Amino acid sequence: MKNPFNPTFGDVPKIFLDTDSRVNELISTIQESEFARSFFITEVCGSGKTVFLNAVAHKLRHNPNCYHVNVLNQDNLVLSLTK
Repeated sequence: MKNPFNPTFGDVPKIFLDTDSRVNELISTIQESEFARSFFITEVCGSGKTVFLNAVAHKLRHNPNCYHVNVLNQDNLVLSLTK
């Protein structure tokens, strides 16, 4: 039997409900906010938070007014930010 608790962070599941309206809503909130520095996305484990944020990042990456930065959990955070 496969381990049901094996994490697959960010993998798009075989059946992925279209969250395009939620993605667009968060993008609008980010773009319209004067203080869009950080947002909290909370939900239960395995609910698709990482997939959702990857979809948001993918759309924002194509916007010339937005910068997408991947922060990797490494010893040298400054080096991670400069990549």
